[in-house]
Amino acid sequence: MQYFKHIIRRVFVIYNYFCFVFVFLLLFPFIFYFSRKPSRYYQLDQIRKIWAFLGCALSGIFIKTDYEEGLDKNFLENHPESLIYCSNHASFLDILVMSQVAQGVFFYMGKKSLEKNPILRIFFKTIDIAFIRENKTDSYKAFKKAGENLDRGMSLIIFPEGSITANPPQMRSFKSGAFKLAIEKEIPIIPVSILNSWDIFYSEGQSGAKPGIIRAFVHKPVYKNVYSADPERELKERVYSMIQTKIQDYMNQLPMEEDWATSNS
Repeated sequence: MQYFKHIIRRVFVIYNYFCFVFVFLLLFPFIFYFSRKPSRYYQLDQIRKIWAFLGCALSGIFIKTDYEEGLDKNFLENHPESLIYCSNHASFLDILVMSQVAQGVFFYMGKKSLEKNPILRIFFKTIDIAFIRENKTDSYKAFKKAGENLDRGMSLIIFPEGSITANPPQMRSFKSGAFKLAIEKEIPIIPVSILNSWDIFYSEGQSGAKPGIIRAFVHKPVYKNVYSADPERELKERVYSMIQTKIQDYMNQLPMEEDWATSNS
């Protein structure tokens, strides 16, 4: 029985990719047109949202977003300034989740290899920023460009772990770039806890995929502590703790038979 379950989840990976590619191709004329000029980037992001929703829906995957008390989608839609969205990263689907969560004009930062991805390259050649993390010069140029985007009123989406974690729900340590930007530009960080994406589609399909509901929790904005002796470190640790604690609370509420570790054994 377990063998057949594994086969079904592997087959669903192929179907999942087919859905996302199919919707992308349908929307490609709009994606291409709106990606040609920065003045059209708001429309490009709206198309991205449609792609994320339809691709997931055709796969039987839906996203349920909850907000911390006192915060809602209207706040994010009407916030007059740029924001930096920071999320944990445990699945390929996290990009689609964050495209649904973020509001206004937003852009991603990611690894340089994404410029070669046949689907994502059009975004990373235009609105998004790809860079080599191990190269200090390239990283400096990338974050300088990100700062310029923030100055223009765009919001940044970044996964500060740098790559998909190998041991969900435990996160990798956070890199500092996003927190340096937040302090330098005096921009609030919106932490986002993606609670179970790895159970729906783990590690880019290496352990299979299945239909289901991905749950995301949007925390209140976090601002730098002006009285801290090390504001960058304090901000990074605070955001990490908020995201990890929310994920752990979610895992603790699951019945034993639904626990990720059990369902994937």
